[in-house]
Amino acid sequence: MAEQFIQTPFGDFYAAEHDLIASHLAAYGAHNIADLQTFLSLIREGDTVVDIGAHIGTYAIAASKAAAPGGAVIAFEAFAPTFALLQRNIDNNRAAVKAVYAAIDNEKRTYAVHTAAGNSGATKLAQSAHDNDENGVVIPVITDIRPYSGERIDVMKIDVEGMEANVIDAIAEVLETDRPALMIEISRAELASRGHSCEEIGARLKSLGYQFFMNKAPRTMECKAQNLIEIPGLWVCGAQADILCVHRDSPRQPPYATRNTAYLVQLLLTPQHMRARIVALAKRYTPKSLYGAVQNLKSGAHRSPDH
Repeated sequence: MAEQFIQTPFGDFYAAEHDLIASHLAAYGAHNIADLQTFLSLIREGDTVVDIGAHIGTYAIAASKAAAPGGAVIAFEAFAPTFALLQRNIDNNRAAVKAVYAAIDNEKRTYAVHTAAGNSGATKLAQSAHDNDENGVVIPVITDIRPYSGERIDVMKIDVEGMEANVIDAIAEVLETDRPALMIEISRAELASRGHSCEEIGARLKSLGYQFFMNKAPRTMECKAQNLIEIPGLWVCGAQADILCVHRDSPRQPPYATRNTAYLVQLLLTPQHMRARIVALAKRYTPKSLYGAVQNLKSGAHRSPDH
């Protein structure tokens, strides 16, 4: 893998050459500077931070500086060439980050690696029927992160290309007991490809007491206070979004978040958002399932026994 070296305000990084992530680091100082700054604003001195899907360490290394002194960062990455760059960047920045080569999942599975040309950040794992196939190798899988993180986790980031439902199942105990602030990337297409949806992820997190915030600033723009808005659920998400999730009882409530109803209405009416919702609904409700629902309504099967 050809590499390039890039110096940024958040650390110095070796990255794949001719790669989207590398081009953003060189041009803007971060792949997604607005959400990175939001993420860092949640971290306090001495915090334990967990990064699931750490890539080359742009979040993890910046987080280690925000949590110093006394903090700890644990970074999980499942793609071997990217993990090598992650470890190299940790060493080069002398960052207090523990790198772990593994995927986080709710059960042990065998995966094949699928890469995306020109965007190493879009590398994803697909379940394989064989221990080895033409696309990759057996990936180490961890179903319990507690032995790696210690007694308490304060802040987390999840960027796992559609595996969010599996990861949330795997870390359910952490979310229930530690209530960490959580930054999560959501992609409707990637979730749908694995049989899940934004609505499902949002309902699960909401049942655990989480509230949701979205940064309306462009990914390449520095975050300003007025750009973070509270949203009612993940059903608001368009095709892709980075969502900040904070427990309703957490002391880490974003003090600069607003409820911008006008912006939400505008967002929901954009062609891109409406198209993403229609595609998601079409994948979730097939003609057969809709026919069955109609027949149930006609037969009265939807009524309770008392009626």
